[in-house]
Amino acid sequence: MEAARLVAIVAMTTALLVVTPARAQSASSSSSNESHALDLRGDWFPLDTLQTACTKAIPRDHMFVSPVLLRASLPDSNNDALRAQADLMAQDVSQKILADLGAVPTKLPELDSTLTPRAVPARLIVTFRPDGSASRRATSMSGDTMATTMLTKAFDALRASGQAAMVWPEGYGADSIVVRIELNSATVTPNGNVILHSTKHPAFGVFRLLTPSTSPPLARPNQPPPRYPGEAEQARVAAAVELEFVIDTNGRAVVASIRDVREWGQQQMTPDARPYYDAFVRTMREAVVRWRFTPAHIDICPVRQWVDLPIKFAVPGY
Repeated sequence: MEAARLVAIVAMTTALLVVTPARAQSASSSSSNESHALDLRGDWFPLDTLQTACTKAIPRDHMFVSPVLLRASLPDSNNDALRAQADLMAQDVSQKILADLGAVPTKLPELDSTLTPRAVPARLIVTFRPDGSASRRATSMSGDTMATTMLTKAFDALRASGQAAMVWPEGYGADSIVVRIELNSATVTPNGNVILHSTKHPAFGVFRLLTPSTSPPLARPNQPPPRYPGEAEQARVAAAVELEFVIDTNGRAVVASIRDVREWGQQQMTPDARPYYDAFVRTMREAVVRWRFTPAHIDICPVRQWVDLPIKFAVPGY
């Protein structure tokens, strides 16, 4: 199979098992120490958004050669027509990068002497408009622009040749379509295993690069479960809450970062339902502030990590 056709499936938001209550307990049983598995998910900013002195000093002999994968994503990922176009664009950009690198058809090129490990993640954000015009903006977490330059060069060449365009689906009324084209290393565990995760969008191998190992944040065992709001329990009301927050290097949630991911859905709530939902969010926030975590690590360096935490409150006895 040609290298340009090598496809790997990788998740940019990784589901991670942690030890903490998976089901909210009622107020009457909130002292229970029973532990279950809960999904704690990291977002695109995988571990270290600031590149600490520790991570900058990780020696090369502590790193592993890992595939770097390119994929597209877009906010409206449930639209099949848009998703198919974005995936085709990612494939075209990956093929262009491979061609520019003069890649051997059966092997992804190794760029350890060309790019630094800090060059990825890299992202190109492209805004398409109905008149065919497009604007793009490159972002790099570390400030190393070598990989973003590679992305931008490939995309601009495709645009100049009449490719890398988006066609509006029939009846689609938005005045713009935003596509994110991302380069990210596969996850490498401390023992050197390369992990590829599933996602809605295919990811295409473009090259290989030295990559430090990463360890996800973990909740410590036997954390007190979130309190089931008394008013909601009396009314037999259930709910699903999802919070987003940063776990710092001391293993605590950064209070100022805690946000209700589903806040947008409150606009569709009835006036009667809103107080119950707000109570569920409050009790989840209180629990997250109390909980203690083992922080995420890059190699041996503790780092800050954005996470998503969904939890369902089920009415006891139902």
